[in-house]
Amino acid sequence: MKRLDPLHFIGIGGSGMSSLAFYFHEKGLRVQGSDSAESPTLEEMRAKGIPIFIGHHASNLTQAKTVVFSSAIESQNPERIAAREQGLLLLHRSDLLSDEIKEKKKSITISGTHGKTTTAFLLTHILESLQKNPSYIIGGQNLDTGSSCQYNESSDYFIAESDESDGSFLRYQPFGSIITNIENDHLDYYQTLTQLEQAFIQHTTQVKEEGFIGINLDYVSNQHIMKQINRPVLTFGFSENAQLQILSFSSQASTTHVHLQYQNKTYSFSMPLLGKHNVENATAALLATTALKIPLEAAAQTLSTFKGVKKRWETHYHDESLIVIEDYAHNPGKIQAAVSTAKNAYPSHQVVVIFQPHRFARLETAFLEFTQSFVGADLVCTVPVFSVRDTKNASVAYEALIEQISTESKVPCFFAPDTHALTSLLSQHVKNPALLLCVGAGNIRQLALLARDHLCEKKRKETI
Repeated sequence: MKRLDPLHFIGIGGSGMSSLAFYFHEKGLRVQGSDSAESPTLEEMRAKGIPIFIGHHASNLTQAKTVVFSSAIESQNPERIAAREQGLLLLHRSDLLSDEIKEKKKSITISGTHGKTTTAFLLTHILESLQKNPSYIIGGQNLDTGSSCQYNESSDYFIAESDESDGSFLRYQPFGSIITNIENDHLDYYQTLTQLEQAFIQHTTQVKEEGFIGINLDYVSNQHIMKQINRPVLTFGFSENAQLQILSFSSQASTTHVHLQYQNKTYSFSMPLLGKHNVENATAALLATTALKIPLEAAAQTLSTFKGVKKRWETHYHDESLIVIEDYAHNPGKIQAAVSTAKNAYPSHQVVVIFQPHRFARLETAFLEFTQSFVGADLVCTVPVFSVRDTKNASVAYEALIEQISTESKVPCFFAPDTHALTSLLSQHVKNPALLLCVGAGNIRQLALLARDHLCEKKRKETI
């Protein structure tokens, strides 16, 4: 597809759009964009010479030749309207990503309900450590480099996080595809879990015949789609039927030790990531490297130097009495994984969860699963829903939510309608030592930092 620059990105500050914008800027195209509010990401773009507009107005398109939008941008957005009226090339973000996936001989997409971002960064870390120098576009930031993308003209390798939430991953034709898991999510778009599964099946039909498909065998829906894929599939997971099998893992301090079996040989490696879900993510990345004919032993040993991903188990404070963790967990499976990791890694700590639901539609379609996802926590503080892209201004019966969390997860749960109520609840209920786990995909970082500062100040006053 011919692209004319400058490329104008509507909503350029979002995680998916910003990585695309940075990538094409690095590739040498002229890039500009608009967003509704200032953010550190926009400041970084300006520092790189990318023109930024605050607010969405037709006048922002004066220099643009191609306008890029995502599913978060409504059709009546002033800039989308202006682009249509002016006859500019108007592309969905997945159109751009699809072109890059086609361009590289060894393009690999990572899709699934959770684990996409971390798995994609683990795979890029392996390839970079082994001097393969991949290009990549990922909807997150590597803690080691601070980057969400990289363009390398001479490399055949390209890694992309493939978003199934709006069906756009059906536009991609990669060399390889890793499917981490399929769970009850995005049903505002797909309506039923069966239709979500069918979308993944269709996605696998678009993987190149000479390439590979990798699937985690430990999830029921993954097993469902396996039966309907009419080509060889590579498998990983704890299942004894998995080709790359996770035999065991254990954690000490901030390090996890993993033992795998592949083609009747055992392999061991260590990584500075915690949790069963990250063991699965690392194994998914290693499965991809075996499909790329990279020796498993060499690939596995690179994982000891992986630094992690921003907002994925990111530590904002750590001393003997208080740990504050931010995690992007915003669906039930991710929350379950984060709570389990916290309890297993710090069994002597009180695990307190600050839960910010993400979107009314997601909470509504997976209400029961959400209320069951806090098993193992000692206390849950629910704050108001962070609403984006909702088709209706739904209201939530928070009383029902906290009652169901208390009942289904067997954990005390409170609702904090504002920051004053939140800090008050924390003052009353947080014990020593405590791990404060802040989960969500909205502005949960602000709440994590607020809670950190409040509890640290409370501790300081108590010691005077």
